[in-house]
Amino acid sequence: MSIAPLIEGVISHTHSEHMPRRPFSDSDLATAANLKRLWKARQAELGLTQEGAAEALGAKTQGLVWQHLEGRTRLTLDHLIGWSRLLRVSPGEIDPRLGDASSVTPAERVHLDLYRRLSAEDRAMVDGMVRRMADPLFPQRLKP
Repeated sequence: MSIAPLIEGVISHTHSEHMPRRPFSDSDLATAANLKRLWKARQAELGLTQEGAAEALGAKTQGLVWQHLEGRTRLTLDHLIGWSRLLRVSPGEIDPRLGDASSVTPAERVHLDLYRRLSAEDRAMVDGMVRRMADPLFPQRLKP
């Protein structure tokens, strides 16, 4: 049995870990600035701490919260939704790429309502199906 495939896998895995990160876009920077502005505006009113935010976001430590607030780490969709719930704002108020919620069609609202009724396990299954259906040729672009 040849070990060449194993060695290639280790080399490519190691190489990918050291690849430079994609630079933040103007939209990424605007999202980070919006999040920080909203955090500062709502923190006292809602009695929020970075530790409490970390718990609400499902983060292990408040380090991720700090990274989000300082624009050091991009928000995943799950974190964007978590932040919007925590700060009691729409996701579009944090991420300008999402625009106004009024652009959601009635059919999309029905889908969203049904989706929210699903268990976490069923949501994960639906998420996977939608990702595969949305872009079957480039699934790596749709990873959470």
